[in-house]
Amino acid sequence: MIARTGTTNGGLTNKQTFVGTDCSGSDGDANRVLTLNNTSLTTTVIVALDTHLIEDDQYTVSHKASGTTITFVIKVWDSQKGEVLYD
Repeated sequence: MIARTGTTNGGLTNKQTFVGTDCSGSDGDANRVLTLNNTSLTTTVIVALDTHLIEDDQYTVSHKASGTTITFVIKVWDSQKGEVLYD
């Protein structure tokens, strides 16, 4: 689900909430992938999964015109809730 939120999220204009089941892979796996629903290239991505995550340490981002992908280096459980802010 994407919500257009103006600039209330630290200047980032898009927010997508998700749960672990929205990612590829199985419950408790590392390297699960979440694809954002964007239709243009993203420039900045901030990810929270229970807490703010650190890019390149806990997740990586591939900026693609067809949909940005986030790969979680850490384990992701199906029941975990997260949020992505991006521009």
